[in-house]
Amino acid sequence: MKKVVIITLLMLTTISSVYAGESWHTSKIEKIYPLSTGDFVIIFTNPAEGCLHPNGYHYVTINESGVTAEGIRNMLSVALTAGTTGKEITANFENTSATCPINRLIVTF
Repeated sequence: MKKVVIITLLMLTTISSVYAGESWHTSKIEKIYPLSTGDFVIIFTNPAEGCLHPNGYHYVTINESGVTAEGIRNMLSVALTAGTTGKEITANFENTSATCPINRLIVTF
């Protein structure tokens, strides 16, 4: 019985630490700033609570937070669509990093 309790506590600790630094934010986009590396930065009209970057920049970076080269192209397309149509976008970002890296974007029409 003691082993079951210990294993259960270890699993709960591991599961909660995986999601501890994850935040969601919904806002319109103020700016999209492409970088020479192929990465880009999103600046929201309403800053995200929990973002550690002093200017509220949210980076979308290949090989960070599970973002692939194909994924970054898809997210840039979603971000540009939301920006040009004036729609709000919902972003999932890591709130324990100073770059507030985004790994998912949602736009609702």
